[in-house]
Amino acid sequence: LNYRVAMVAQCILEADQRPSGPEYHMPESVRERPFWDCSSFPTFWSDAQTAVEAASADLPYGGAAVWRLMLPESPSISVPADADPWMRTKVLAAGAAGGRPAEVKELRPGDSVHFEGEREVYIVQMNADPEGEMLSPEDKLKLWHRTAQKCEAPCAGEAWFAGSLEGYPYPPNQRSALQTPPIALPEATEGLELTFSAMWDMEAEDRDGSELGSSCPKRGWDGVQVRAVIGEGASASIVVLAPDGGYAGNLRAGGALEALAEVYPNAANCFDLEGYAGKSGGNTWLRQRVSLRAFAGKTVRLEWFFASDGSGSAEGF
Repeated sequence: LNYRVAMVAQCILEADQRPSGPEYHMPESVRERPFWDCSSFPTFWSDAQTAVEAASADLPYGGAAVWRLMLPESPSISVPADADPWMRTKVLAAGAAGGRPAEVKELRPGDSVHFEGEREVYIVQMNADPEGEMLSPEDKLKLWHRTAQKCEAPCAGEAWFAGSLEGYPYPPNQRSALQTPPIALPEATEGLELTFSAMWDMEAEDRDGSELGSSCPKRGWDGVQVRAVIGEGASASIVVLAPDGGYAGNLRAGGALEALAEVYPNAANCFDLEGYAGKSGGNTWLRQRVSLRAFAGKTVRLEWFFASDGSGSAEGF
């Protein structure tokens, strides 16, 4: 996307009115000699109309489109809240006489930006859907990664996040765990517990009255479980754990999740199909406590297992 912004920036005649960031500079061999036709972009003239509504284009994966606004006065550009979140948008406003520098802003669904003064503006969009094309398994974004996104007290610095890029939904059909190294637990059971803080925004709960697995009331779709892994390799056993009060909270009934029912198709215990689901509520970190007394004296690996079904998604866990 930045490369395409750099290409568009070459259409700004005055070099000092282009973006100064190196990510928006073309290679020197083609700088000042654009090999594309700047007049080919759909162009909207400020003296012809005061607004452009719902300008759009169908783009394949990796495709890009550019719109050009010719010298509008103090323009505002917005992306609808229901726009495709994988269609990334950057807006380039050229610099202006008097020392006003060029600006580049990225807009996500629901975002808008306003520029002061009379500016030449380019809107660059690119289809960056990682599910649209896969060159190799390594090209796919890892689901679990460290990020400072929403990391406020009690979070410090960075947190582990199961999701996609900030502001974008996680992909469908995910099965991925964040796992600790082996931990030798003490024999004493007093105070033997796992504590952590979490917030989550996953596909909305859906208690539609249907059942999953062995007549388990359905609660929703995607979810995250805390699990204990005992042993190694094919002989390892997995035990589903639960926080104090259950995954749905002290005042709410639990229920099975579709994505976990796909993981455990032969589950005889409805508890194995439960997990964190829906929204934790706001941007507040919730303290979680999970008893480990049943594993006193054993060596275990603890993991947070994320599962999503084939449709619908949200921000992550």
